[in-house]
Amino acid sequence: VNTRGSEQRIGAIIFAALSTGHAFFMVACNFASGFAGAKASRNLHDACLSHALRAPLSWFEETPSGRIINRFSSDMNGVDLRLPSMLDHTCQLTTMSLVLLATICYVCPWVVLFIFLVGPMYARLDLMVNRSSREAKRITNNALSPVLTLLQEAAGSRLLLRVMGEEAWLHNQVVAHVDAYARAYYVSMSLMSFLRYQGNMLGVLLAAMLCTLIWAVPSLTQSAGGATMVGLALTYSFVVPYMLSFLSLFSSLTQIFLASLERLLEQQSARVPQEAAWVLKDDPEAAAWPSAGRLEFRQASLRYRPGLPLAIDSLTLTVPAGTWLGVVGRTGAGKSSLAVLLLRLVEPCGGAVLIDGIDITKA
Repeated sequence: VNTRGSEQRIGAIIFAALSTGHAFFMVACNFASGFAGAKASRNLHDACLSHALRAPLSWFEETPSGRIINRFSSDMNGVDLRLPSMLDHTCQLTTMSLVLLATICYVCPWVVLFIFLVGPMYARLDLMVNRSSREAKRITNNALSPVLTLLQEAAGSRLLLRVMGEEAWLHNQVVAHVDAYARAYYVSMSLMSFLRYQGNMLGVLLAAMLCTLIWAVPSLTQSAGGATMVGLALTYSFVVPYMLSFLSLFSSLTQIFLASLERLLEQQSARVPQEAAWVLKDDPEAAAWPSAGRLEFRQASLRYRPGLPLAIDSLTLTVPAGTWLGVVGRTGAGKSSLAVLLLRLVEPCGGAVLIDGIDITKA
């Protein structure tokens, strides 16, 4: 009976079954990651958009428009398209790297000592570079916001800039902001290149360590199960640099896009103030209200932002239904503020505004 040939056939069948199972498992994981990422992205975008639409006008006045555009363009693009794939690649490369290292350590146990010596150094260096890369990416995104803001403002006032002859000033401003963005982007890309370099160096040292041990200690070939296992370990040792370099790169990119996710979560947090609820359970039906149009202000007060004086102070006024009313006053007397209060563009800070007996300030 050819026992060796039978064992080889069984081994080949097991290897084929494991490879097929691994392929199906990876396809299932990719589909699950894609569907989960798409659903999470949709929910994240809807929540951010809802918070932006419900933010008061004061928030839009205080927040640069470029920053808002950056959140819904660059950050959303990174989280929507890049983050799920980066997470998937990082998990796959981590698993494959651990399997390769375990195989190498099984063939040559002395490599474990090398891993215990170099591994913590690599992990600490990787942590430091990733932290720096994450902050550099944050600076890069912040540097992009002024560029978008300036371009948007220039597009809206291009005729005025030409009339005043300020084209040179605009050019200098654009160049300065783009240079600041390019510097931050260059640092971010350089750090990611360094991550790949350190992964390659660790893998090369591991391969050199294994080759040296096999050459210096020939008995390892017999103790490890023959030349076949040693050859497999050597092959894996040359694959490890490739795996570790891309693992460092993808882990860094994952943390960078997680920083984008952090900014999007901040967009839907309590840092973005919200207006009162648009619809209440006790609101009358739109078909039945308002029926007459009687308008009444009861000690109504309005302040545009905390810390500013009252634009309208304790206004009491009744306008009967069907009445035509004209408001006259000097500049700054509060004529437009009266419309702001009536339309609730800014939430009132006191009193009540009633239309046909319904207080529209309650929410």
